[in-house]
Amino acid sequence: MDNNIEVLDNNMTLKPEKKKGKGLIILLVLFVLIILGLVGYILYDKGIIFNSKKEPVVIENEKESSKVEELELDSNEVKELLEKTYWLDDKIYEKDSFEANDMTVEEKVICAMLTELKEDKNVEHTNVPGTHEAGSKQLSITKDVVQKRYESIFGKNQNYQKVSNVSVNGAGLGCFEASAYCKGNDNCEDYYYLLDSFGCDVGWTWNKNISKVISAKKYADKIEIEKKALQYSYAPDEDILIHKAYLPEGKTKENAIAVIKFTSTVLDHIADEVEQYYEKADTYKYTFLKDGDNYYFDSAKIVK
Repeated sequence: MDNNIEVLDNNMTLKPEKKKGKGLIILLVLFVLIILGLVGYILYDKGIIFNSKKEPVVIENEKESSKVEELELDSNEVKELLEKTYWLDDKIYEKDSFEANDMTVEEKVICAMLTELKEDKNVEHTNVPGTHEAGSKQLSITKDVVQKRYESIFGKNQNYQKVSNVSVNGAGLGCFEASAYCKGNDNCEDYYYLLDSFGCDVGWTWNKNISKVISAKKYADKIEIEKKALQYSYAPDEDILIHKAYLPEGKTKENAIAVIKFTSTVLDHIADEVEQYYEKADTYKYTFLKDGDNYYFDSAKIVK
């Protein structure tokens, strides 16, 4: 009996020790959880983990980059941008899409020269008697002026080179031959010399581009302008033909949108005459990329 009682006492003394051990483990686990919680809170408070504050910053940046400003269609900003592509439209309308990067340096220089000639602010005119037709003129433009115009149209990041010889055929202003009178001139390195002689072979049929701006949007990094584009052609005492600007199969009387009887009055008000046909015209989107304060021509394509 005594032995049994002793064993029972021994067993009874073991139970409090087990409870004490479990209590310590629980306290240790709670202590670790508290420490982890404090560390997690500190990291969260510092924005190191689970930072929900970063999300609106990204969204805000996305909103800023996609922010669109509708420009007035007849604003000076829109007009000035389209002036940059005035001499490019003929090339643009040969394709359903066109990129400035596809042009050669010579083509870009020609475009810059013709744009400068159109404004005629920095062009010197000198009569050249006895050359081609009566009244022919030698035109001279400094290459520095051409370079500024070049960079305005195509951007400073476009490789500009002083081209010594380029030829231009611009039916609207006659024919131009660069450097025609440059031989032996001390200023050959500084000037482009062009002969404006209306005696060259430009034919009697006149083709003119005409367009209507329907949208102009400014983004953070670019401006996009959409316009309906048509072309009209005529010859004296013949019909005026209205065509889509882009017709890869060629423009004929049979595929004209409209045929209008030629009169000087109709020609003087051609913008009003073609207004009703814009709904049948293709829409070209012109993209101008931002470079500092300047926007330069990047591409044009048919969008609808």
